[in-house]
Amino acid sequence: MAKTLFPLGLLQPLTGIHFDSTDKIRRIKCPKLFIHGNRDEIVPFRLGRKLYELAPEPRRFWEVPGAGHNDLIWVAGPDYARTLREFLIQNSL
Repeated sequence: MAKTLFPLGLLQPLTGIHFDSTDKIRRIKCPKLFIHGNRDEIVPFRLGRKLYELAPEPRRFWEVPGAGHNDLIWVAGPDYARTLREFLIQNSL
């Protein structure tokens, strides 16, 4: 993510923080629900989609049309709670 915002990851050496989401997502075996607004101004939509594509099954991706990073719940409206509920019911043990 930082490499997207700052060319060549300029701040990474200064922070000492390295979080490799693409490596970590490959090891998560439980069901995963990715919810991403297609107008996200913080995390580019393509990065959310890429993370989903790297994730092993079971997985689900829900694109919320017109939603940004901080207004996703409001833009999704009642579908947000419904989608979460369905996901939890379908994936309960």
